[in-house]
Amino acid sequence: MFKAVGYGKPTKNSILENFLKNLDPKSIIYSDGAFCYDELAKKANCSLVQLKSHLSYNTVEHINTVNSIHLLIKGQLIAYRGIATKYMNRYMSLFVFVRRFQEMDDNEKLPIILRRLKDLNFTITRKSLKTYNLLYI
Repeated sequence: MFKAVGYGKPTKNSILENFLKNLDPKSIIYSDGAFCYDELAKKANCSLVQLKSHLSYNTVEHINTVNSIHLLIKGQLIAYRGIATKYMNRYMSLFVFVRRFQEMDDNEKLPIILRRLKDLNFTITRKSLKTYNLLYI
């Protein structure tokens, strides 16, 4: 899951509001050491790994893993030649969508997409189009 939350340093309330319902118990949260993730880990019954310095790294939990994900995202976003920050979550949804289906051929993708679209029941207005997460699958 990728989601941009706010424009500055994340707060405990914004983290809880946006991520608590999406975490399964026993998940692992990787953090930069900010205290706002402590409460999230407790309430979601998850492990919290803080990657503050080289002393906290091991072969699996390393800042290079996060940096490689950022590089993949930047690689996709560079094609758009600049994006508006307020639409960042839409671009992240598109990134997840593309990555999820990139190894499938069209015959595999189509039934999955049609099955998920069939369950959607809503009306789109011009106003809701600006805020609705169109590519969330």
